[in-house]
Amino acid sequence: MLLGKNHEPLMTMGMTIFKGLLIGICASAPLGPVGILVLQKSLCHGFKNGFVTGLGAAFTDAIYAIIAIFFLAITQDFLERNQILFLILGGIVVTALGISMALKNPFRKVKAVTEEEAEAGRRKFSFAGFFQSVAICITNPGAILIMFSLFTAFRVDVEPGNPYIVPLLLSVTGGCALWWFGFTTLFSIWSKRIKLQTFVLMNRIFGLLLAISGIFLLAWGIIKKVL
Repeated sequence: MLLGKNHEPLMTMGMTIFKGLLIGICASAPLGPVGILVLQKSLCHGFKNGFVTGLGAAFTDAIYAIIAIFFLAITQDFLERNQILFLILGGIVVTALGISMALKNPFRKVKAVTEEEAEAGRRKFSFAGFFQSVAICITNPGAILIMFSLFTAFRVDVEPGNPYIVPLLLSVTGGCALWWFGFTTLFSIWSKRIKLQTFVLMNRIFGLLLAISGIFLLAWGIIKKVL
């Protein structure tokens, strides 16, 4: 049975939340300096400290999402006139992000620790990692460009008065937190059983998938431009 008009707001909110989760995950997935810090905290101090460190990055991404939405809202007319151009630019950024993930090996900077050091670290809990990751993210100007490109690539509606802005922001933050929760959980569980090289492979596969999606967006923008 087809959904009636009364269900349209629910479907729109569901799609907005879904896009927000994807944006949050894509924004968090590249394992840069923050990823290394999360890995090191998880390895040396256990899951809780690693996850709290990731939450610092999620908090900063939420701030960047607010900035991106505000900027997109005040330039809505300009973006609508040049939506194909921004679709192409968004595809380029997402593709470059995926290729960078696929080619780099961020785990080479992770320091090895003994079992005794790891066990001692797990007994301690600190919010230091949270503030460390916030400091790293705040000083990374490229993060706001990535967030802006993701909002553009996913064609999120940010018109003033949109009732779904708050769910969008919450879902972006939730996507970031979900990524770091899954990442620290898997690393904490598998760090003793799986070599770091396997994590490198997983990171490269995810990067490849992200690059493919970026290429699709780029191709779609070029096709629309030509036609």
